[in-house]
Amino acid sequence: MTAANTGDAAQGLQAANPAHNSHLRYVDSSAHGIGVVTVTGAGVETEMVTIPSSTSAPQDAGPTPLRTARFRLASREAGAPVELRGPDVSGTPPFPRSATQEERSSALVP
Repeated sequence: MTAANTGDAAQGLQAANPAHNSHLRYVDSSAHGIGVVTVTGAGVETEMVTIPSSTSAPQDAGPTPLRTARFRLASREAGAPVELRGPDVSGTPPFPRSATQEERSSALVP
């Protein structure tokens, strides 16, 4: 909430508690777009495509994606641990991934 209220990525990261929601691998809470899941014998791949919010009538070519996030889950034997790979993000990553490495590092130092 701090980042949303202040517009400051560093303040948002400083207020973050790494113990909260540590299971989350990717969050893009203001996204509009589509998700495509492909299931094969080799595993599962999910691709999330984020597009800009619609403010006008659609064009023939459609909107240019802002970002794409991909996750991969390889096929495994029963009882073997699950290994989720990703997100691999192309385009402008969502906050806090969009914060610079310096902002992320300084936020973790008291």
